[in-house]
Amino acid sequence: MQTAMLKWCVAVCALCAATVQAGDNGDLREEVRQLREEMKENRAQMKAQQEEISLLREQRATLLREEVSAYLQENRPWEASEGARRGMLDGLRIPVSFVAVTQATLGNEPADRLIGDGTVRIDFEMQITDNLAGFVYIVANTGPSGNPTAFGPIFTANGTGPFGPIGAPTATGVFDGVDVDGTQSFNASPIDVYQAGIRYRFTIGDTVVHYEVGGIDPRPRYSQNAFADDELTQFLNNSFDDAPAINWITTAPRGTSVFGIHMWVELGAEKQFTVSWGWYNAVAQILNNGQFYIQFAWAGEVNGRRMNLRLLGFFDAYTEASVGGDVAGGGISWDWMVTDKIGLFVRINGNGGDFNPVDLDASVGAVFMGLVESRPDDTLGIALGFISLQTVTVGPLAGFTPSEDTELTVEVYYRFVSEGGKFQVTPHLMFISDPAGGVGWTEDTLFILGIRLFVPF
Repeated sequence: MQTAMLKWCVAVCALCAATVQAGDNGDLREEVRQLREEMKENRAQMKAQQEEISLLREQRATLLREEVSAYLQENRPWEASEGARRGMLDGLRIPVSFVAVTQATLGNEPADRLIGDGTVRIDFEMQITDNLAGFVYIVANTGPSGNPTAFGPIFTANGTGPFGPIGAPTATGVFDGVDVDGTQSFNASPIDVYQAGIRYRFTIGDTVVHYEVGGIDPRPRYSQNAFADDELTQFLNNSFDDAPAINWITTAPRGTSVFGIHMWVELGAEKQFTVSWGWYNAVAQILNNGQFYIQFAWAGEVNGRRMNLRLLGFFDAYTEASVGGDVAGGGISWDWMVTDKIGLFVRINGNGGDFNPVDLDASVGAVFMGLVESRPDDTLGIALGFISLQTVTVGPLAGFTPSEDTELTVEVYYRFVSEGGKFQVTPHLMFISDPAGGVGWTEDTLFILGIRLFVPF
């Protein structure tokens, strides 16, 4: 009996041990299964992350290629993004513009004049290398002489004329021939190679030196002004466009066959200072008796808005070389964008010779932008010009003796801008008191009403 009981206990213990072992094995297999599932999920996540990383790398490489291509197109237009060789016409720009001006005198019945003029400007500009560029500017003008009408005598077709002259050029046109319409060419030829030359830059230490050489005009390079320097879009009268007290070598009555060298450097931490200088002379005598210009310019911000200040000096051995004397002079030009919509300017110039009828000119004005909310690109301009006149004793204008020693000019314009700036219409009104100091004029006041069309394309 005892033996049977012992065998039974042993059997029960064995059965319990087997049951426990089976339970442990089941738990272990479940844990293994769960670990395998977790590893499978981790592998899937790692694969997805690797695919995402590869995609991001590919997107980054694509963006980098696009940025490099855009930079090359903007800064090196003559090179293709894949390193292709420069083509013959890569880097060539040909801006073209058309301008037409119609002006009528008022208050001179029955001899008032209505005159019109049209000009096409074609600019060829080639960026040859990083540092070298070339340019050729061509002007075609419909004016019969290339210079503004002097309001001289006219003969009418119906036999009611002739009408005698109502006047000669104003003081702004007596010396340089540009007068009341700054868009006209000063060359007597209807088609004129206005400027042609090359530009180059090189580095000395940390300073970049720029220069240009060829048939170049000093007028757009000195005494510039943000609001009174562009006859195509701003003031038309030469009193505000090109300083009449400066004996510009490129203007009438001396002609345009001029050789020039213009150089400039930008200085300061933010390149806010510019020093420019140049030498200009007739092509037949490049080194002797020329004109030397030097200008110091500062550009910065006052109250968060752009301000420019330029100081100009010139020595002119060309003008009075025939009488053995040199002429010196200079000027100041200032402009400031006072608010988001209002800009002011002042310009004063003078010379110390007795060759130019104008010994001093001064102008002050303002421009108002976007006065009409629905027309944010329109501009209203108002300017007052003062000219001091003198008797001329030497040169082709010797004997010019004004009865009045001043001329005052007021010009008002409103520029309508449409078609994204590609079509601009500018009606304007000029009032001139004592034009040319009364020399050649039957009236002591002159009113001019006109309109300008400008199409850049």
